[in-house]
Amino acid sequence: MNGKVDVSLLGTRFTLSSDQKSNYLEKVIKEYSLLVERVQKEMGLSDPLKSAIIAGIIATDERLKGSRQTGSSSLPDEEAKAINRVTGELIEKLSRCLNDDM
Repeated sequence: MNGKVDVSLLGTRFTLSSDQKSNYLEKVIKEYSLLVERVQKEMGLSDPLKSAIIAGIIATDERLKGSRQTGSSSLPDEEAKAINRVTGELIEKLSRCLNDDM
């Protein structure tokens, strides 16, 4: 069930591999990309690393608020875990790519 997706985001390109299906990875990347675009527009950012960090913080905040609203003190469901894992992988990959360019 391993998936691979080519990603072009924030001025960098790479292939993301995961134990999730490719169509799911594409959905996660699209949602993250929309969040990054929203951050850049609303905050007037052009720096890709700052945009990625702020988008990650916003995504984490939204997830935590959702957990509190549902009263859930247990671990998030499998989909939320997968989103968090893939988002973390994206941020790590972006950070490595940006550091290689500096």
